[in-house]
Amino acid sequence: MSEIANRITIRISETEQEKLKEVQDKAKIGISQIVRQSILDMKPLFICETHRKEKAAVFRHINKAGNNLNQIAHQLNTAYLMGELDYEHISFAFGVLHNISYQLNAMRKVL
Repeated sequence: MSEIANRITIRISETEQEKLKEVQDKAKIGISQIVRQSILDMKPLFICETHRKEKAAVFRHINKAGNNLNQIAHQLNTAYLMGELDYEHISFAFGVLHNISYQLNAMRKVL
């Protein structure tokens, strides 16, 4: 059994219409089909409350990672200027940077 098609009307700018026409010319399909497929393929614009909270937590964590990077840079610069920069400082910094990189990569899944 086929579904009843409903008509909707949208407004788009001339630039958007030109881009849509370009896609139509390349795809050799109707504009309605292009718009329908685009809507079906797009990610939902709404986010559930749980997902919103997860994203907020990720952004807070990214902010903390940025602060940690600044602190590491400050400590390394200070140690360098005081002539105290040694293998231990650099090794510790690389360990922290590796940990931050690992955590940021893990958070990409949430975003």
